[in-house]
Amino acid sequence: MKAKAYRGAPRWLVWTVGLALLAGVVAIAVHFAEGGDFLRLALHARPGWLLAAAALQAGTYLAQAQVWRLVAGAAKARLSFADACRISVAKQFVDQALPSAGVSGTVFTAGALDARGMSRGAAWSAVAVNLISYDAVYIVGLAAAVSLGVLQGRGSGVIVFVAILFVMLSAGFTALMLFLPGRESHPLSRRIARVPMIHGIVQHLESASPRLVRNPALLGLAMLWQAAIFALDTLTLAALIRSLAADARLAGAFVSFMISSLVRSTGFVPGGLGTFEASSVFTLHLTGVRLPVALAATLMFRGLTFWLPMLPGLWYSRRLARAVDIRR
Repeated sequence: MKAKAYRGAPRWLVWTVGLALLAGVVAIAVHFAEGGDFLRLALHARPGWLLAAAALQAGTYLAQAQVWRLVAGAAKARLSFADACRISVAKQFVDQALPSAGVSGTVFTAGALDARGMSRGAAWSAVAVNLISYDAVYIVGLAAAVSLGVLQGRGSGVIVFVAILFVMLSAGFTALMLFLPGRESHPLSRRIARVPMIHGIVQHLESASPRLVRNPALLGLAMLWQAAIFALDTLTLAALIRSLAADARLAGAFVSFMISSLVRSTGFVPGGLGTFEASSVFTLHLTGVRLPVALAATLMFRGLTFWLPMLPGLWYSRRLARAVDIRR
């Protein structure tokens, strides 16, 4: 698949910036965390907890697959569980490899679902349901995270302010996703279509089925699966902290993951490379985790969620992209 890099910047430059940010984060954290302590922790991580973290992370792809299958079933289309899992892994790769605020992954997913037997309208309905359910759960989760009060120290006020602003923007985007299906050529749709980044998908979302996208039962079930994904991600981070022989507070892991995901989604580098790590280390430390543990747990978490899925994601995305081209 071909896609323009973020805002016209060469893709290699965006990746270079991301890797430089990551290297800077690691260097600074190691400097303040005593490099020997960090290396000792990373090299003596407990294998049992590492396996548990890997299993929990694998569960996120299974849960995401169920969201696609929910909409496929409601649309009377057949989508195998294996195909739904492959699409989930491939979408993760496309979102990370092509920094475009998730637009590339959205377009790719709709094409892959279409190529696997769903009608184009049903495929875009699945995409819309996924976006709406994800945003709804994320809004609630982020609000819960900032209200827990576990962030202590300098910088916590700025984090809360940014989180509140993001919640407001996400609420508006969710309302837009609910509005667009079935409203072809609506004056508001035409104005929205001028917005950078999303102008290419507005017309497709208009073609989604209002019956599916605005189905309360369907959205409710999709939100349950999205909540499961957030829970599994939080448990993955907590398991990695435990693998380093440190106490893992679920509330702290949850707050750190939600805030770091916020930073990742607003960044311009692939998958929030560098920015996610910086915010994760910072917020874990604010919740009481020692700096060497925060750094080691963050890097292992990113290894499981960002780097490890790259190869299977590349392979599946290339296979699905060929299927999409043949379908066309």
